[in-house]
This record gives sequence, structure tokens and C-alpha cells, in this order.
Amino acid sequence: MKKILIILIILLLTSFLISCTTEDENIVKLSTILKQDAKLYKKLSIMDGTTGDKKETEDQEVINRFIDDIEDYFLIEFKDDFLNGYKYSICVSDKDNKVKLCITDNEYVMVNGKNYTVVGSIDYEKYFSMIK
Repeated sequence: MKKILIILIILLLTSFLISCTTEDENIVKLSTILKQDAKLYKKLSIMDGTTGDKKETEDQEVINRFIDDIEDYFLIEFKDDFLNGYKYSICVSDKDNKVKLCITDNEYVMVNGKNYTVVGSIDYEKYFSMIK
């Protein structure tokens, strides 16, 4: 009886550890994606989804500071479509105005056409005051 109980516990622990490992493989650090295209980012846009107010800058120092601030966040691939509405969004575009990175409501991220959710949340509202 004890042997069966021990075998059952070992099987449960093994299946739990395997499921944890597979989930971790889907987590990616934002910096690993961003650094590939960092020099291409030429415009930062912030939009208030409730009022439609939009601020933009091409100041490379502000863009680089934003990228540096968010690069330590972790993302999980998100297969569904994003929300229909949002409170805030912040996007970074290349010189051809193609959106390379877009963060919606501090938790949803689109990077190079792939959708992710953020582990934690990204605070970017401070950038409203940085953009003139």
C-alpha cells in the first residue's frame, strides 16, 4: 500500500514539474526582442483611448529611455486578438511609420506583429509629461 502511495505521489510531482517547465518556455524577456530592432525605432506615440488625445515625439533620447525602461519585463505569447477598446496605448514606429512595438493598458504588448501579455504591468503614463 505504501509503495502505491509513493508511486502515485512521484507521478503527480513529475507531471506538475513537467507542466511548469512547458509554461516557462513561453516566457520571453522583452529586451531579447527589442534589441534586435532598437536602432530602427524613430517615433514614440502615446494615445489616451478615452479622449483620443495623442502625443508623439521623434526625440531619440526619449525613445531610448522608454526602451531602456521596459526592456526588463517578461512577456507570455498571447494567441487571441487584443481588446476592442483601451485606456492608454503607447507605440514605437520605424522611419516608415510601421508600428514595431505597441503596449495597450499596461498589460498587452504587440511586438513585430506578435501578441503578448506582460508578466506584471508596465507603467508608461509618465511619458505623457516627457513628450511636448
